[in-house]
Amino acid sequence: MRLSPSARRALWRRMYAPLLIGILLLSAAAAGLFFGGVWSLRGWADVSVVFLLSPLLLVAVGLFLVLFALAAGVGRIIQWIPSAADAVRRWLDAVQRVVQRVSDLAAKPFLMLGSFAAILRAAAAVLRRVVRTDEG
Repeated sequence: MRLSPSARRALWRRMYAPLLIGILLLSAAAAGLFFGGVWSLRGWADVSVVFLLSPLLLVAVGLFLVLFALAAGVGRIIQWIPSAADAVRRWLDAVQRVVQRVSDLAAKPFLMLGSFAAILRAAAAVLRRVVRTDEG
């Protein structure tokens, strides 16, 4: 497969150049360690500690990201709570109006009976007074 000159430049720029730069940097680091006298037992121990702690560092970063996501989620929930609470309050107000209306309708016959009984008692009292005054 033949590539056009622009595709070859893009391939070189995106693949080969970073690969060669990485190889050169790793070679320079290895040469610096080798010629710098770090190839002692203490140097290897330090390197092994870094390699042993790297997975723990990744776990710690992951846990930090989880904590950050939880904090962001709590922030969104806190923003959502007032509107949800307002909707619940409106719903409870509507329920209160319905319950008030039903209780008023349920109590109305008893109130009317009580009123009717009071009217009968008042009429009987008036009749008793009238009968007493006629007798006396």
